[in-house]
Amino acid sequence: MWKNFSVEKKCIICIFPLLLVIIGSYAYFNKTLASLQNTITLLEKYDDIRPSFKQREIEHMQWVQQLILFVSLQQNRELFLEIQPTRCELGKWLSSSERDQVEEMIPSLAEILERIHEPHRRLHQSAVTIRSLAGDHNWDEARRTVHSETLPALEEIRSLLGMGTAEIGKAVAEMRVRADSDREHSVLITRLAMALGGSIGVLCFMAFLFSLLHPARKP
Repeated sequence: MWKNFSVEKKCIICIFPLLLVIIGSYAYFNKTLASLQNTITLLEKYDDIRPSFKQREIEHMQWVQQLILFVSLQQNRELFLEIQPTRCELGKWLSSSERDQVEEMIPSLAEILERIHEPHRRLHQSAVTIRSLAGDHNWDEARRTVHSETLPALEEIRSLLGMGTAEIGKAVAEMRVRADSDREHSVLITRLAMALGGSIGVLCFMAFLFSLLHPARKP
């Protein structure tokens, strides 16, 4: 039956599998490339989140330092600190849409961020208490409040932010592992496709050459 096919039909039959390999390889390559680009975009977002967590920690450490300085100086002056937990940068961020996006990307952060609310509220509330005690010149009680309320609340916030940073690190590591795996699979599939394409090409050439040397018999 093969001998009865014309050269054109034989070429079409031989080239068709080669075209399938080329088209399949191209589709797989594009899919892998899109996945890698998406991974790079997510990694860039994660790289923006981690410094944000660290910045919130630094800001509250500075906030506590100013509160301690206020108590240490024992001066009847205004306490220039943000005492509303919803108005500081961390409080604004916890109520922002960015937080929702972060939790959507890393669901394990949801519980950690929710747990921050209570120590964060206690931290700012301690400033309200200290300001009231300062108004009564009760500096001893103000110092005790710093040690019993302010510092423990700060430490809890720092611990939770650290846990959040660790979760981001885990997500980044897992994503990089997946990206490396996709890249390795892409290289393997490309090599297999090249080998298969080369083999089909050789067969096509041999079939074409055979057709030329042994043309189909005319009935």
